[in-house]
Amino acid sequence: MKEPNLTDFEKLYQHFDWQNERNLLAGLPGKKGLNIAHEAVDRHASSHLENTVAIRFIGKEEKTDDYSFGDLKIQTSKFANLLDGLKLKEGDRVFSLLGRVPDLYIAALGALKYKAVFALCSQFLGQNLFFKD
Repeated sequence: MKEPNLTDFEKLYQHFDWQNERNLLAGLPGKKGLNIAHEAVDRHASSHLENTVAIRFIGKEEKTDDYSFGDLKIQTSKFANLLDGLKLKEGDRVFSLLGRVPDLYIAALGALKYKAVFALCSQFLGQNLFFKD
């Protein structure tokens, strides 16, 4: 069994430093800033972790689907390319009605990879987002 990443929360909390955490991030190639999809997926897919399970989905009737970092890089890039084909621009909003299924995470990470803003529509049910009262 692997040792957990966080073994002493109190110690981490007392000595937490944003700069130390920033130094753990790879950043986009060419030092073009940060992107959470790159940090969460692409940098691992381009390393020895490419075939490591990143998401394990346990569905109805205990059916299991595994997605490696390599799989996620391909799928999230496809979603980002779909957004490009729809002529979305950086900062445009992408909303989803999906529940907690792998496609939700693929869409979210793909939208973030594209530099869009991602949100779940279910968060906003009953709220008027487009018109001022």
